Amino acid sequence: MKTPRRKNAKQPAKTEPNKAPADKQGDSDRQFIDEVQARINRFTAPYSALVAASPPTVLKHVPLGGTLDESVYPDLVHPTAAANDVVAIVREGVALLRDMAGKDPVAARRLFRLIYDTVRWINFETTRSGLVERLAPESVSWPVLLNPDPKSFAEAKEYVTRLKVGATSGYSIGPRTRWSQTKGGKLPVATQCALDIHRILENNRHQLDLAAAAEKNGGRFDYSQLPQWAKECATLLPLTKATADKWFELGWKAVMEATDGHPEKNQTLRPLGLYREKHYLQNKRRRWKAGQRVMGSSISRPDYVNSAANPARTKEDDILDGIKARLRTALKNMAAP
Repeated sequence: MKTPRRKNAKQPAKTEPNKAPADKQGDSDRQFIDEVQARINRFTAPYSALVAASPPTVLKHVPLGGTLDESVYPDLVHPTAAANDVVAIVREGVALLRDMAGKDPVAARRLFRLIYDTVRWINFETTRSGLVERLAPESVSWPVLLNPDPKSFAEAKEYVTRLKVGATSGYSIGPRTRWSQTKGGKLPVATQCALDIHRILENNRHQLDLAAAAEKNGGRFDYSQLPQWAKECATLLPLTKATADKWFELGWKAVMEATDGHPEKNQTLRPLGLYREKHYLQNKRRRWKAGQRVMGSSISRPDYVNSAANPARTKEDDILDGIKARLRTALKNMAAP
């Protein structure tokens, strides 16, 4: 016989095995909220307050072959650092989608749609704010959407002309431009190297400009690790044929740094100076003949060329000069008038 239950009898509390007690769950929630609030404060706090208690930011230059990693200097590039975080996430996502596109047709289609929508947004939506008109003159090229209709090409040409693409880029761009002509889809080695030199100098100049602007808001920076040529980038005027020599002087120092002082041993640069091998042999023959006139016909070629009285240049010296001459010419050719 079952014993009847009383109506007011307390029932044992049921506990869910995966649910933490109320107090611990509350602490976890508060901790999460605090972390989110800390990130929000970082994004919205005044720039001067962010740097007040932090040590000086150590600036490092961008070497030849490198890029300015703006995520390393979040507070330097943008006071809130939010734009940097977004750009980093987008780049990682696009890179992942690009890798997937080679194997997955769906990923390839989505990558195409992402590019299509982005170009369309740049050319149509941002026109209202005037953003395109400010950015286009600084860029060497500009993305447009084309279709097989000839009118599409004509409209794109008119659009790019109206935007004045490349007008303030520092490059000579126009219908008669020859330096940008490619062979097999590739630029000549000297031209590509000259473009790399200009890009690296621009990156270092941009970094110094950002640091100078940040210092006005209380930022502090340590410039001790910057080489002298990188510091001098702050004095560069826009690239033109008149200022190209100054750009090249600093750019050549970047080349020497990147090649440990021996561009003639670099497998990419060495072919640029091989044409000077003939100059070396011709000059060597001239020096020997000059020695015969000065010291008599009895002097032999090796004796004079190797004597202390004739500080002869080596073949490697002439190849080095050839590389330098070719790169200087390439930079001047692509510089704006």
